[in-house]
Amino acid sequence: CGGIMNISPDDFEKFGIDDSVLDEKGEQTTYKIKYVTRYVRQWALIEVNRKEIQQINFIDCMCNAGVYKDGDACTALEVIRIFNELAKQFPSKRFVVYLNDINSKRIDNFNKIYQKYIVPQKSLNLLVYLKDKDVNDYLDMIIASSQNKQGLFAYGKCNLIYVDPYNFGTVQISKLHNILEKNYCELLFNLFTSDFVRNIAKDTGRIQKCLGGFKPATKDEFINYVVNELRVGHIQYTFAYSFHTVKNVELYQILYATPNIRGLEVLKDSLWDVF
Repeated sequence: CGGIMNISPDDFEKFGIDDSVLDEKGEQTTYKIKYVTRYVRQWALIEVNRKEIQQINFIDCMCNAGVYKDGDACTALEVIRIFNELAKQFPSKRFVVYLNDINSKRIDNFNKIYQKYIVPQKSLNLLVYLKDKDVNDYLDMIIASSQNKQGLFAYGKCNLIYVDPYNFGTVQISKLHNILEKNYCELLFNLFTSDFVRNIAKDTGRIQKCLGGFKPATKDEFINYVVNELRVGHIQYTFAYSFHTVKNVELYQILYATPNIRGLEVLKDSLWDVF
């Protein structure tokens, strides 16, 4: 696919893109997109070459509006482009992207961009589903799907779940714990350490609720708690990469959880490539 797709801001009005719901993009966001999408491509290539795998699922629980204010594509749109390319190479396999964002205007924007830029050259074995739910309600839907023999985690399907919130006090860690405890899948989670550090002393319950009532005394205790909550079920390996501001202050860590050492190796290859 080359570099990150860019839509000229001049085209926003032409295609009905509401730039009031688009975010500014910092340099670390560009690297995050490259890092995550580089990993997704390699992960999907490994999975698609496994005979028993018929469907490759990418689940973005907080997908944003498709593009940023500068016109660069967000992670989920880049994944759709990658999946579309792979779908043409592997016509016997299904590639499915599940997208969710609490803001219906963002989802509407995403759909306009998807319809305009992807659908005209979309492979038939690429499917995209959009929802506009609170992230914790969406995670409950994923948990419910694990009870269904034909659901997301049915035999022959593989899943990579991506959760990229704006702050820490949004995603209840217990929901991620429940998904990983009962299902074979991989998780990329944006652990917003800076939000914890800035706000824990004056927290009115927002952060503590996400930690199930646990009150960590330090940042390290906070990180260890989250990692331990995610190292359940089939998960054998966790790894975190730290993203910093231009002043070298840690903004967040992308936390990766996988059942398979091969996944960890591919993730580290992605780091080398991007950084």
